[in-house]
Amino acid sequence: MIRLIQYLSKLFISIWLVAAFGLVVLTGLLDSLANAPDISASGEGGALYYMWLRAPIIFDQVFPFTLMLALLLTFVSLIRRNELVALQGVGLSVFAQVRALTPIVLLVSSLAVGFINLRVPPSVQALNDWGIGEYQGGNVSGDDPLWLNDKGTFVRMKGRDSLTTLTDLTFFQRDASAKIIGVTWADRATYTGDGWALSGLSSVAVDGADPAPRPLEFWQTDQTPLVIDRLAADPRNLSIKDLRAFASFRGSGSRPSVAYRVWLIKRLTLPLTALALLLVAAPVMQRLGRRDTGTVALIIGVGMTFLFMIFDGIMITMGTAGALPAWPAALGITVFFAGLGLYLWLNQEVLG
Repeated sequence: MIRLIQYLSKLFISIWLVAAFGLVVLTGLLDSLANAPDISASGEGGALYYMWLRAPIIFDQVFPFTLMLALLLTFVSLIRRNELVALQGVGLSVFAQVRALTPIVLLVSSLAVGFINLRVPPSVQALNDWGIGEYQGGNVSGDDPLWLNDKGTFVRMKGRDSLTTLTDLTFFQRDASAKIIGVTWADRATYTGDGWALSGLSSVAVDGADPAPRPLEFWQTDQTPLVIDRLAADPRNLSIKDLRAFASFRGSGSRPSVAYRVWLIKRLTLPLTALALLLVAAPVMQRLGRRDTGTVALIIGVGMTFLFMIFDGIMITMGTAGALPAWPAALGITVFFAGLGLYLWLNQEVLG
């Protein structure tokens, strides 16, 4: 059994490395071509540097697909060399094949979690600083403003010139009953170390406010440039440490805490997702016919993977919007695929 585990592990890891590298490079190349005008106009870096920064982000997005593709191709290799027939002939069932592949699948997915956690946040930060493509404006723009609830004051910002400079801010001041009593507009806010110095100010007191609010001239807050940068980021692009902090800290923020909780669970349970895909891949690829090459089963498996990613994306979107609790949103499709894999395995055992 140990020799079988070693053989399948080497076969799987070699296929996965090629699939992951190829898909990341191809996607990065197409992405860099789509953003070529912005890259050329920036006068900094270049297409290769952009692809380097984008690589960890792309890897995170395509990892489930590359893992499933490598599993399917591993079984295709066994089928075409008649090794799967030999395994079945010596009594190695679907469960035994899953058990043999489980260690390497858990290892690869666990290493992927660590790589994503370490490399994606700094890559996104570098792209925001560069301001290329979808990263122009550091995730803060007029079409996608950042909202904060800071000590009872709603703050809306529509732009960032740099990490320490915010533009087009609106402060909605509230009283103890949460009623809006004044509005202050600021063209620019510059971080000074203990708060934000505001310039280009204008303000108005809401009719009926008693007493009239004092117009803001300095934004005294705990919101540092780094905190604002992370609040503006897509939760998917945050580290596990930041996800845990924003999932539990509700003093301010532009998203519901469930959005960060969904991605925290999703990130930490990536190995479970990998096991669910393995449970589906193994029974689907049990093709023992003399002339069977595994091509049809491969197409079926790839189609199921696309369905997995589509419905997983839908559930995550619903979860981050608050329409679903965090655990079902993060793991619902994983649990379904694990159940489907067990059903296919039991059905295969009955047919066998």
